[in-house]
Amino acid sequence: MRITLVGSRHFGVTTFDMLRQQGVDIARVVVADADDRLAAAAHADDPGAEAVWKHYWMAVAAANQCENRSFSGPQYDAMTHVINAKVNYQIGAGPRTHLIDEAKSDVQDRVFKYTCHDQQIGDLLALYHYELAPSFGG
Repeated sequence: MRITLVGSRHFGVTTFDMLRQQGVDIARVVVADADDRLAAAAHADDPGAEAVWKHYWMAVAAANQCENRSFSGPQYDAMTHVINAKVNYQIGAGPRTHLIDEAKSDVQDRVFKYTCHDQQIGDLLALYHYELAPSFGG
C-alpha cells in the first residue's frame, strides 16, 4: 500500500513510525511547518545524517577513552544540542541510542588496535575540542 500521511506536531510521528515498521510505502508527508516533528521523522532515513551523528559521538567517545574525560548530564545535553543541529534534528531517539552505542564500540576497537595515538583518533579528538567542548565551556 502507498499512502500520503498528513499530520502535525501533535499527531503523526508515532503513526509514521508504526506504518514504516509495518512496511507501508509512504509516498509523501504533508505538514504545516518544516520544523515539525513529523517532517523531521520523514527525513530521518538520510544515511548522511546518521553518519554525521555517529562521527560526532565517536569524538565524544574518543575524549572519554583517550583523555579520561567524564561528562555531566548538562555537558551531554550541550553536546547533544550541537550534534542535533548538525543533522538538522533528523534522527529519532531510538536510532540515536543505537548510533551512540556503535560509536563507542568503534572507538574502543580502534583504540585497542592502534592506541590513542592513531591519526583517526587524533582527528576525533580535534573534532571534540574544536566543535563540542566549547558548547559547555570545556
